[in-house]
Amino acid sequence: MLDQFLSRIFSSWLVFAILAVVLLALSEFGWRVGLARSRAKPEKAGDSGSVPAAVLTLLGLLLGFTFAMAVSRHDTRRELVVQEANSILTTARRARLLPEPQATTVGRLLREYVAMRIEAHREAILAAVRGIAQKQRRPA
Repeated sequence: MLDQFLSRIFSSWLVFAILAVVLLALSEFGWRVGLARSRAKPEKAGDSGSVPAAVLTLLGLLLGFTFAMAVSRHDTRRELVVQEANSILTTARRARLLPEPQATTVGRLLREYVAMRIEAHREAILAAVRGIAQKQRRPA
């Protein structure tokens, strides 16, 4: 109820402008306080280590998110492979229920399909490895 009342009074742009001004004012205030403290209490030359700590923290976050995405992609790919293998197994079992001439034909076609899928997967892996090798050979 309060949010509906406030949304009638303030537009989104007005709230954005107010927040932007407040954040800029607080940033300026913090900078001036830090400047005054650094003048009042001189420290040794160089930074205190907060900048390298912040950079390393961001680097750690970047690595963490990268590995999380890679694990997610790997799990999705693995799940798709398992689903395809289960589908092939189900098809093979159902093919055995067909009358004899069709069961043999479907079984042979299924074996050919599996062989083609394995070959296609190997070719995709080799193409990826070749692409990586070509990228590494290029001069920067």
